[in-house]
Amino acid sequence: MSALEDRGPAQTPLQEKLDVIALDIGKLGMFAAILIFHCLILRQFIEGMIFRRFDLYGGEYTEEGVECVSPTDPNCTGMISSYI
Repeated sequence: MSALEDRGPAQTPLQEKLDVIALDIGKLGMFAAILIFHCLILRQFIEGMIFRRFDLYGGEYTEEGVECVSPTDPNCTGMISSYI
């Protein structure tokens, strides 16, 4: 009799199936969120390169959005630092 009391409440077959489904939905949601995040980061990078908002070697615009005359100008920090 005491062996039956030590096991605790057993799950029904429906509860077991619902647990599996809930776990699968959670995994799918996490995968979708990670995929969307990476797609948006890639899109932001590509659009920045196409519209010349920044380059990888310093920056073509100041933080205020004014075009740089010289890349050695200390105000030309580039927009990539603000994205990061």
